[in-house]
Amino acid sequence: SDTLFRLGETMERCGYTPDLFAPIMQAAGETAGVTPNVWDICVAILMKERYEEEVDGQKTIKFAEMTPEQVEKIKREWGWVTQMVYGASGGHFQLNTHFVEVPNDVDVPYATHGGWLRGPTDAFVPVRGTYDGCMSFRPRGPSVTGGADCGPNGSAMVDIGTWCGWEVYLHEWNHSFDWTRNTDEAGDGYPITHHSDGCGHQPIASMGYGHRSSMRYWVTPAMYHRMEAADPDSGVGYVRNWWIGTRHEITETPPENDIPSHHVLDYDWRAAGDEHRFLAADSDFIDLNAFYADDSAMKPGTWCVAHARSAICSPERQEVRLWLGHNDGMALWVNDELIHRGDYFAIAKFEDQNWPNMVAVAVVLQEGWNVIDAVVESWPAPRDKGYGFSVRVCDADNQPVSGLKFAAASTALPKVAPIDPLRPKFGRYYTWDDVRDDYYCKLPRIIGDDLRAYFGLPESASVTVTSDIGPTTGYVAVAATADQPSDTLLPIPAKWNRETDADTRLNNIMDYNREAIAVYPFSREGTDRHLLIMRPEAIDAYLTCLHEDPSAARVYGDRPVRQRMLGYFQTGTNNGEQEGVRVWLVAETILPTPLPFDEEDLLSPLP
Repeated sequence: SDTLFRLGETMERCGYTPDLFAPIMQAAGETAGVTPNVWDICVAILMKERYEEEVDGQKTIKFAEMTPEQVEKIKREWGWVTQMVYGASGGHFQLNTHFVEVPNDVDVPYATHGGWLRGPTDAFVPVRGTYDGCMSFRPRGPSVTGGADCGPNGSAMVDIGTWCGWEVYLHEWNHSFDWTRNTDEAGDGYPITHHSDGCGHQPIASMGYGHRSSMRYWVTPAMYHRMEAADPDSGVGYVRNWWIGTRHEITETPPENDIPSHHVLDYDWRAAGDEHRFLAADSDFIDLNAFYADDSAMKPGTWCVAHARSAICSPERQEVRLWLGHNDGMALWVNDELIHRGDYFAIAKFEDQNWPNMVAVAVVLQEGWNVIDAVVESWPAPRDKGYGFSVRVCDADNQPVSGLKFAAASTALPKVAPIDPLRPKFGRYYTWDDVRDDYYCKLPRIIGDDLRAYFGLPESASVTVTSDIGPTTGYVAVAATADQPSDTLLPIPAKWNRETDADTRLNNIMDYNREAIAVYPFSREGTDRHLLIMRPEAIDAYLTCLHEDPSAARVYGDRPVRQRMLGYFQTGTNNGEQEGVRVWLVAETILPTPLPFDEEDLLSPLP
């Protein structure tokens, strides 16, 4: 599978057209021999579009028609996109296309969704969640995208015209894929769509190459199976019994023309000591306005947060999917572990709707009782028409999970949260082949205090991992307060100009535009060693062909470097189009001294 995908990439670099290299990528997905997560995509092709145009000072109704050649092109080039996506995911993710040729936008009504996306109305999709996405092609279309809170009846939507080709199709669809990854919080390290040009083996051959690379190298197979934009509501698996605490008012002044700030992570429910009342709800969505209707201490529509608790008993340790609904926002903990920060607050069509099944979250249930804690926030006027939340449990195929029991009023909840015995811990070595399919969960996330202790530095010392990354430029660096500057150990830049600054020497700073790795020297147990810090694109090359110092065999025995993964760094912030988050994979090694000037000189050909 990997060989076929790389062949497809090489063919594009050599000038082959998509009709030749896209089928090779399709074959890469097929030969992987895995069961994919399938997204249903409706490709609605509007054959005749009505529009207004001013003629001689008068508004005149005109029509733009789709030609047979344009329809053929849309179907052909969208087909290339589905082949590339399937191959880029290594067979773990597949788009199932439903083509619909819409005769006109009179007999089949079209609407403007979210204020900027024109496409079929909600009635076009009778059952909410039928489609994960809708590609709305029309003769006069632009190229803009919205998530599942914008499209017809729960589907993400792309409004697109006939002027563009497969690269723009892929680009716009990738926006909805990224939206889903962000709302599901399935893995922070995936770069936003407008940063895909910095993904893959540089320089990239095309914009499409960058998008495919982002999916190939920055998404794990497990992430593909956890992400879901929409699913039909099965009506089963809802958690209806909850212990609900008192409301706590947010006293700050809301902005006039923007969404309010979020407080679901600011409220310390562990220390609050709230009095809780038990609710056995008769509906799937827990209507908190109705629950607090008799509460005279706070008027309806007050900006506030509240805590709710429930529990699920599982017959075994298993990963499940939770479909969450929230008005306006919610964070969720399972067994005292934060599994959903609530980055997404209900906006667009979801705004002020007491709807279930807005975003999907993957969580591991331990054998026995698992405690669920939610903090739900209600925004002030004009976004104060509803307040509440919902939780539905299913498997990754949207099917009920057998053997589960839900807490009742008489349930004695565990006093101590069960700890996942498989949770990774920093300080041991991991084998890349064992963790590569899900390294966000199977490798520990490394922080500075971990490294300080691992290096044996005093508590007064600190180790910092930081970055400043744009779409294609920037840096990531590791440094400690005790470092002595040298050619291979530089201080963290006080400021990095992404347009002019450069660093091409192998050292503790990775120039994102020019390098694929960085190294950091340290001493442990009387031996000089190195952290090997790698971009996801670089890991196979460096774990396979790394030339180590001969002393590595004396220290690590017959354990090769691919069996010496320590974890991953995560840098950056979820900050719209400005930066985003990146992950950097970390292994332990002993490299030649002095280090070569260029990183590629660390690679040796296989025997």
